[in-house]
Amino acid sequence: MLQGCRRRWLLSPRGSVSAPEPTIVVRRPLLPDDATAMMAIMGDPDVLPGLLQLPYATEAAWKKRIEEMPVGPTTAELFIVAARGGEVLGNAGVHPFRMCGGAMRPACPCASHRC
Repeated sequence: MLQGCRRRWLLSPRGSVSAPEPTIVVRRPLLPDDATAMMAIMGDPDVLPGLLQLPYATEAAWKKRIEEMPVGPTTAELFIVAARGGEVLGNAGVHPFRMCGGAMRPACPCASHRC
């Protein structure tokens, strides 16, 4: 059995044997502890052009945003992260938008105006 496991190990370019990286990627809800990772991901130069929010948010701003994010079965918000070995690799989010006053804006829960 061990012989079969050793065959799956990868040879590095230098010829040394190393164990492969864990391949299990976990998808889970975004947590306040992920604020540092979100700050790094959203501040990446390759991510910045696709943002629909202000860039370079601080860790404190991300933590506040995550803590105030609506959760539960009645919310239309969904924000998840993909993590491997405790490290956040990426994220995905679905957020409700609607036309409001001729501009695309986040959905407004108040009934004080017509959207």
